[in-house]
Amino acid sequence: MLKEMTIKEVLGLTSMELSYAFDEMYTKTIVNYSHVGVILRVICSSETAQVGFASCPSHSHNKEKIVA
Repeated sequence: MLKEMTIKEVLGLTSMELSYAFDEMYTKTIVNYSHVGVILRVICSSETAQVGFASCPSHSHNKEKIVA
């Protein structure tokens, strides 16, 4: 597809893609730094940690080898 396009068309397409990426990343900062955004990040982080800990097998650590 890119081989069939002129340089001006490729640069225009690249400009649109970069503009879209900028909008997706930087226009959400208002939501991320609001009270609701902070609460949602805490909830998502705790859910991610719970899934991570739940997927770890508990029998992989031998308790007899732990030296106190």
